[in-house]
Amino acid sequence: MVARLRKLLRTLQPHVIHTHLSALRYTIAGVIGLERAPKIVHTIHRVAERDSEFGFRWLQRWCISRGVTLIAVSDEVASSCARVYDRRNVPVIPNGIPVSRHLARPGISNETRRALGLDNDCFVFTCVAGFRRVKNHATLLEAFARMSKQSSVRLLLAGQGELRNELEELAHRLGISEQVLFLGERDDVVEILAASDAFVLASTSEGNPLSVLEAMSAGLPIVATAVGGMPELVRNETDGLLVPPGDAQSLARAMQRLVSDSESRLKMSEAARERAITRFDAGAMARSYIEEYERLGMFAKCEVVQ
Repeated sequence: MVARLRKLLRTLQPHVIHTHLSALRYTIAGVIGLERAPKIVHTIHRVAERDSEFGFRWLQRWCISRGVTLIAVSDEVASSCARVYDRRNVPVIPNGIPVSRHLARPGISNETRRALGLDNDCFVFTCVAGFRRVKNHATLLEAFARMSKQSSVRLLLAGQGELRNELEELAHRLGISEQVLFLGERDDVVEILAASDAFVLASTSEGNPLSVLEAMSAGLPIVATAVGGMPELVRNETDGLLVPPGDAQSLARAMQRLVSDSESRLKMSEAARERAITRFDAGAMARSYIEEYERLGMFAKCEVVQ
């Protein structure tokens, strides 16, 4: 891989290489020895303590020490760069998504509900996340079990991962198997969000999750844990409700409040969509990156093409 990358770099001779996640280590190896090495920008998507796999964290620190420019997706992630990489004043550019592409066509909500076997009058929570420990689906299932018998509610879990069987067994033990749908990997998330009433995420750590941005674009109020960059993304009591991580009781209360308080839910829905459009659209993100490149003197002034 490194040899192919080095050959490609010699052919293209880029001025800037922008990396994400583990790509940085391969890029650093690829530019060593080049006559004119490009400048490297690396976006930190998670708190720096979790920016790389445990066994490669020393390598990530070494790579970053070689003059790499860092950009964080949230203030919390930027703060973690000072703790782990001794980098202060790291620029913050939140993740963005093409908001317009996450607007479902009229009527798709009822169609999707029928396809999933959901009644039109039931309340639907959706979580889009891989089945990994950090996403903490176990606490979500425990919270759902606490409030599910009080209302006609359903929980849709879109995603896949090594914990799926374990979580299906937990749902069975909690007596909620009939109300929880394990949907697996989906390519129709826009339609699933359109058929939902609220989005829920129980993670123990987050940066700036795209799944939450997508849900906000769809006009869903958010129930999530106040970890990492989540409080910068979701304003508590405005776009949704934030609760402590690992607290099934608090999560259940927040979920129940969205079910029972339709007035607050509607206000949060409208605020979430407006915030996604004005703050987290991909165009705004792209312009921020271009401005940062220009500030760093990486190339002359240019425009974002949409």
